[in-house]
Amino acid sequence: MTSTVQIRPMQRGDLPSVLALTHSVPEAPWWSEAHVEEIVTAEPDSAIRFRRAWVAMQTTNQSVHGFIVLHALRLPGPLAELECEIESIVVHPEFREQGVGKQLLATALAWCREQQASLLSLEVRSRNVLAIRLYLRSGFVATGTRPGYYDSPDDDALQMELRLKQALPIPAGK
Repeated sequence: MTSTVQIRPMQRGDLPSVLALTHSVPEAPWWSEAHVEEIVTAEPDSAIRFRRAWVAMQTTNQSVHGFIVLHALRLPGPLAELECEIESIVVHPEFREQGVGKQLLATALAWCREQQASLLSLEVRSRNVLAIRLYLRSGFVATGTRPGYYDSPDDDALQMELRLKQALPIPAGK
């Protein structure tokens, strides 16, 4: 595991590096500058729907090796369950298989557990064997596929989820 990488919340000053990373990794989403800036600068419109993001920084030169973005949604109702989705997790190719993705995922999982989220879900390219292996080792299970979901390069999406807490039983009606 890379010991010189620090995970911290994404900040406005990280935007150029994050944007460059999304454009240099072929399988990363091609986000616009406005979209990346919104992730960091937008105030949550409510406690119902919001995002959280972290970066993996090289401690010696402060370069961004990767990032993760979560989308959180608080479901309405008496239980007000929080469900989270990994919108994107990107690790620079030079730093893969060094624990950066694992550290990013662990940070996001810790935050989800702190928030008492019930579910963490994601979609991953079906050919991204390294990422799928990381998710399976972290307890995620495959729940479905979306054929032809990705382009550039074309690929199917594997849907995965991790239940963070058990759903409460539905009371029997009279």
